[in-house]
Amino acid sequence: MKGSRFLEKVNDPGQNWVMYFLVGVLGLGVLGNGVANLLLEDLAGWLAEALNFPKVLIQLAMLIAIALLIFYGIYRTSRNERLQELLSARVQSQTNVVPLIGTYCGLITIASKPTPDRKTPAEEAIHFHWQQGNGNLRYCWVICTQDVLAANLERLRAIAATSVQSPTPITLLENPDTPLQPLQAVGRIVQIQIMVIDWPSAQDPNFVKHLVDRIYLQARSLSIAPQAVIADYTGGIKSTSAGVILACSTPERSLQYTSARYYDDAGNPQGVEVMQVKLSYRLKLAQD
Repeated sequence: MKGSRFLEKVNDPGQNWVMYFLVGVLGLGVLGNGVANLLLEDLAGWLAEALNFPKVLIQLAMLIAIALLIFYGIYRTSRNERLQELLSARVQSQTNVVPLIGTYCGLITIASKPTPDRKTPAEEAIHFHWQQGNGNLRYCWVICTQDVLAANLERLRAIAATSVQSPTPITLLENPDTPLQPLQAVGRIVQIQIMVIDWPSAQDPNFVKHLVDRIYLQARSLSIAPQAVIADYTGGIKSTSAGVILACSTPERSLQYTSARYYDDAGNPQGVEVMQVKLSYRLKLAQD
């Protein structure tokens, strides 16, 4: 907020000592002195003459009135704070993690190392929004590191091969330089694009955040609104997930993760549930 930033600079010499000195010291000092002269000299003198009353008593009455106003303001502030604490203690908690209902046109996922006989989180997310060709999925971006690229390409090729006879076939764009096409140009298909990043970049949440921001810009160029795209942060390493969460913390962007529902006797998950995570923050880069 611009107003709060201005007040911080005025009250904190560490942020901007020039503004603190000019406004906080000189400006407020001159203003306070002028108001005091106006009330205690000019107004008090006029009242003393008009009422034929000693000026010093009028000045004393003004000081008492000002002091009472100050104490009243302090009391009201403390009372409002106590009331706010009381009310906040009774506010019903808001559920911000709920089962995801409905499918999205755009999906951002993170590739992870596949294991035999088990879908990766990226595969689970794709199948959820694709719905065997009956879902709304049309674009999918898979953030993938070089070390797991070959294994994930094999899995994605298999998904694309099984989708040929579905209402919405899947096309895998293995070359990252191949641009995504607008829906009007390609019709009812799903386009999956691989976003290959190196290992150091995968460990940098800031890099991943900017990458996801670029994906949203690309979606906008394809006439896909931010509200129609959802990002899954389940796969990959924690730093990559952190970057995705940072990029999708605003209310216009949606987040999801894949949660294991139950396990067999060997400890293997037997079912998954896609959960929607509702965040609503406005984050900005701190200035050094």
